[in-house]
Amino acid sequence: MSIVRERENPLLHNLLHLVRKQPDVRSCIQRLSNSCMAGDIVCKEGGRALSPKLLAVVRKHYRHFLHTALEQGFVCGFCAFHVRRDRDVPLPFVLPLGSFSWQVEPCESHSKRRKYEDGSPLCRYRIQILHGNIRDSDVHVINFDPPMFVCPARGREPDALYELQTPLAHILEKFEIVRTFMRVVFECGKWNIDKHLVVTEKLDLKDQTTSGIHLLDEFRRYSLAGTHGHMRDGILKLRTRDNKDLSSINDAAMHWMQDQFNQGQKDAKVHMLPPNMEVQELTNINYGSDLQFFQEDFLTSVYAFFDLPRVKDVGTSQASAAGNDAMTRQQYLNVLHLCRHLEHVAEAAYAVSFHLDMHDVTFTITPQNRLEINSAADVKALCDADVFPVHQRSKLQKLYHLDNE
Repeated sequence: MSIVRERENPLLHNLLHLVRKQPDVRSCIQRLSNSCMAGDIVCKEGGRALSPKLLAVVRKHYRHFLHTALEQGFVCGFCAFHVRRDRDVPLPFVLPLGSFSWQVEPCESHSKRRKYEDGSPLCRYRIQILHGNIRDSDVHVINFDPPMFVCPARGREPDALYELQTPLAHILEKFEIVRTFMRVVFECGKWNIDKHLVVTEKLDLKDQTTSGIHLLDEFRRYSLAGTHGHMRDGILKLRTRDNKDLSSINDAAMHWMQDQFNQGQKDAKVHMLPPNMEVQELTNINYGSDLQFFQEDFLTSVYAFFDLPRVKDVGTSQASAAGNDAMTRQQYLNVLHLCRHLEHVAEAAYAVSFHLDMHDVTFTITPQNRLEINSAADVKALCDADVFPVHQRSKLQKLYHLDNE
């Protein structure tokens, strides 16, 4: 559950809902994280490898740390972490989403510079802890996107969505539109479940005389009250066989109809209207096409932002046969760029944890290969392209049990 309450900060609450609850956004972040950290994490201190015991702790902890750092980078535009000791080993921990708010502030002459801060000297991200016992001075910030200083225009109301510092601002805006339309479609669905009738009254436009209008008014009064306007109340009363009063002509007609059906021991629901009434049924409300348009526009923007193909396109047999499941060159370059960023975050976190110079720490993150072998057809294509040397083809034959006995 998010620590940020919706009534306190609805925009930040919806942003966290988008990242943690929307399946496509969550899947894109997970796929990029898996692509970046498909291999082992290698750490060297001063050009020398770490001890096996410390390296095992670093690999296990930093894999989860970098995953949350990547997610926070997309949400906030930076990675904010603090260091605490776990089993006598100082380890970095990313601040939980929802436990803090942030904004961009200008760097003044009296502003205290953070350690390992690599941002712009003009402005920087400011972190405000909302919950927890962590001090602002214990938080270290590594930029994912450079901060954008937004100066509100004079005489105009500030745009909260524009001022929110997040790379996902455009995605969040379209997400809000889709959620609004989903609420409307849900209400329309509840409306469409029931039948809705409109009762109108016919008026003879040809009879516009005073006597005609007066007669229509008297008919309305007599139908509703059972009395005429020029008579005293109670003189004309309709009664049943049991000597019970009926309020109107409609009640008398309904009583007669029910009495007739009850004599034959039959149940019926009878609805009767005066002869000058018309009944029309309202048609259903349909917003499905509009919702489908905005959902498709939202999903197109999500996968364009993360530069990933859709899952349904990757899983088809035609896409696999055509080789579309392999990343394009541009997509692979984006993964390499994210790997370089995660290596920078890991080096800064390790240097802060052990009080070292950042230049003495080296992290290497191995992403997944651009092309994967998923079937024998892929192996054949690589062999036809002379990718495998001749002496390795015999190993492939043994692997697929193709050697002649």
